[in-house]
Amino acid sequence: MLTSAEWLENRNKFDMGIEMDIDLSAIHSTKAEINYDSLTVTFSIPDRENTSLLNTYFAFALDEKGIVFIDDSGFVDKTISNIISSKRWTMPSLERFIYTNERSSIFHGLSSYPS
Repeated sequence: MLTSAEWLENRNKFDMGIEMDIDLSAIHSTKAEINYDSLTVTFSIPDRENTSLLNTYFAFALDEKGIVFIDDSGFVDKTISNIISSKRWTMPSLERFIYTNERSSIFHGLSSYPS
């Protein structure tokens, strides 16, 4: 998990074949981009209880070697910490992690933001 500044400084070390820059300030919607040998996903998540608040923005890059989250808000860190404290996998895998995130608060708005 990296901040956007850390990502800009270290992105070449990951060798992920990403053809675009990830700029959290330029995120306006949730979308996935298919790169040469990786997937880049950006998220714009509204607060369902207070839609006048600014959305939370984060991104991740995924390839066969792993996943890198880029987040300046702390939302991903809190969500992953919540998953780690509540889930026990007998056979952990990237696919199970993504599925768990899909079922978690990330995809259900910030009204269920983990505490």
